[in-house]
Amino acid sequence: MPEDNFSVKLIAYVPNARNNAQRAECEKAQRDQQCPFCPSGSALNSLDDPVIFESDHWNVKKNAYPYPGVGVHLVIIPKAHITSVSELSDAAILELVHVVVPWAEKEFNLPGYGLVVRTNPAVTGGTIYHLHFQLVLAKVGETVNVPFGPRRE
Repeated sequence: MPEDNFSVKLIAYVPNARNNAQRAECEKAQRDQQCPFCPSGSALNSLDDPVIFESDHWNVKKNAYPYPGVGVHLVIIPKAHITSVSELSDAAILELVHVVVPWAEKEFNLPGYGLVVRTNPAVTGGTIYHLHFQLVLAKVGETVNVPFGPRRE
């Protein structure tokens, strides 16, 4: 079915924002109908929080809103605006596994980590309707609780 000019796309799921700054960013993205994770989006063009690694299919940046207790918290974002792992091309999957993750392991000297996949934020606890991975390593002696599921007020 063709999309009309009056359709409003879901860009951000504001109820899952963890603080006022993230809430404001989500509200702006939704209002402007501009995905912050797309190449022209605010999250990828932030001077305060730049992309730290780029490949043909992926951008990597430090999470602007890291979880408490985290030592390393990276967001691995496909350049294509997709919302599901099943939409990734074979080339993007191979690049993630053989280029992006090994770069992070070496760059941050990671002894291990968790890799979380965020798809539909209304059910996974994320905020942006753009597939992304979060690579998380706790600080020594800390536990990181990664919320998964809708926030409850």
